[in-house]
Amino acid sequence: MKLKKYASRLNSRVLSNHFELPVSKSPALIALLVATALVMAAQSASAGFGGGDKESKLSGHLNVQPDRAENLMSRAEEQWQAGNHAFVVRTLTIVLSIAPLTEEVHSTALFNRGNAFLHLDKAERAISDFEALMDRAYPRMELVYLMHAMAHEKKGDLAKAANSYVRALQISPENRLVMQHMERFFHKR
Repeated sequence: MKLKKYASRLNSRVLSNHFELPVSKSPALIALLVATALVMAAQSASAGFGGGDKESKLSGHLNVQPDRAENLMSRAEEQWQAGNHAFVVRTLTIVLSIAPLTEEVHSTALFNRGNAFLHLDKAERAISDFEALMDRAYPRMELVYLMHAMAHEKKGDLAKAANSYVRALQISPENRLVMQHMERFFHKR
């Protein structure tokens, strides 16, 4: 739907008048504009934004450029502090669609988005992000396993939750947060 709209605008006189360019005399310019529109539509689609909803309106206001990843990460952190977890998920999804990302930014975005999914009661999505992190070099892997356990617990898969809690404790036996969550988990059983 969006692609048809882009294509019709690119072929229209309105676009050529707006940019004061003779579009009909420049086929290369038309090709460049169509390619740009297709890339923008693909980025929007890969970030999970559909037409007409709140999320797509948000994506239209964000300037998605590779050098903006850290700026978006800061915005996500501010919204986390405000308790706006849905905004955090949308923003970090955009960050994760930017290429290339440093390993640190990519891992941090995955962890924080998984945490936001968990707060939104989307345990499956959280589990997916935490499992993606298990294949990466995240500096606080015990927290990944802790959050993974919490997501499985929220989902009701207690055996997987117990395994992840134990794994978190194996990685960091002195971590008080891990011990507190494990005690709470096993005390309830």
